[in-house]
Amino acid sequence: MLKNIRFIFALLLTLTAIYAYSEEPPLRTDLNESVEMIKVGTNLFGADVKLETTIFKPNGDGPFPVLFIYHGKDLGPTEKQPRSRMTLLAAEMVARGYVVVFPNARGFSKSSGYNNTERCNIYSEVMDTGKDFRALIEAIKTKNYVNKEQVVLMGQSYGGLNVLGTITEPIAGLVLAVNFSGVLNYGNGCNWESALNSSFGKLGKNAKHDSIWFYGSNDALMSVDLINKNYELYNATKQQAKLINFGSFRADAHGMFGTLAGFNEIWWPIIKPQLKEKGLPVEVIYPNLQTVNKVVTPSGFALASDLDKLPANLNKTCRTFYENVVKYKVSPSAFVISEEGNCGGMGDFDLDPESWAMASCKRKPNSKNCKLYLLNGQVVWPTS
Repeated sequence: MLKNIRFIFALLLTLTAIYAYSEEPPLRTDLNESVEMIKVGTNLFGADVKLETTIFKPNGDGPFPVLFIYHGKDLGPTEKQPRSRMTLLAAEMVARGYVVVFPNARGFSKSSGYNNTERCNIYSEVMDTGKDFRALIEAIKTKNYVNKEQVVLMGQSYGGLNVLGTITEPIAGLVLAVNFSGVLNYGNGCNWESALNSSFGKLGKNAKHDSIWFYGSNDALMSVDLINKNYELYNATKQQAKLINFGSFRADAHGMFGTLAGFNEIWWPIIKPQLKEKGLPVEVIYPNLQTVNKVVTPSGFALASDLDKLPANLNKTCRTFYENVVKYKVSPSAFVISEEGNCGGMGDFDLDPESWAMASCKRKPNSKNCKLYLLNGQVVWPTS
């Protein structure tokens, strides 16, 4: 799945990260970040199935509304995918008084079990994961600091589909369900577009809650025609979803969710009144938790736009990533390079892009002497 060349470049151009799997920055104590293994069922042999789950929460006893955010699928083995923790988005919602929960699906990261995303049976996979996530939601709702009557679901890409799978059964306390660019693109090996159409039709027929969908016009994984067809099939029986096409976003609309720009300019202005109408908090309560770009003193070596100043041996993938960070003025962001021409990068998905970028660079084979080149739009090389 997802092995076609088009997706490789789509992943790059979303400007999320050139990920580091073996290292992670420390837990965010200011956001009360914790990681739990939460039981959602048992396997055929009677062993517990537990999902690795990251939780962020405000200070205090609550009870707070709870936002669940479902992750997408990266290239490569699912067990190698990093623990889901979009700290920038988490900070924005914790600042507004929400508990934010990032579950890793079965077989992803350190979650137990096996993931079936390679089978091209999209509907079955989404229904199985939806069942797991409903069990996880109920487990989280038992926590004293969670308001079980104020539940919000969001998911991007594979996670967007899993939102739709989750709401095929009634969920007590669910206020809003949002699908961002939901898709599973298998590339070669199966007729995935037909499987996707069929899955959307079945998901819509079985939907028990309304949902809001955000899709862009320059999504590298699916055409506007495919998006509209899926929407038509989903709504064929019950009219359960509302589609919002937000147009183009940077080089690839598939990566909009989770970015600071996407939050501020695209989806929060639409979701905010929806939540307010239902009595959930929408204004900032804890402003000290919001994203504040680190003040950076440039080295004077070059402007960010001076592409000819990049090391001559910097590989093509890294160069393209850097060019798009600069082109779209992504901030916060960090870009790290090594002597061998490797790199690590993080766009506006994380509160600490520098740590992620550095860890990513260091894990590359034969990468030596990784140094920060760009931070929040300012070149700090070679003094970093």
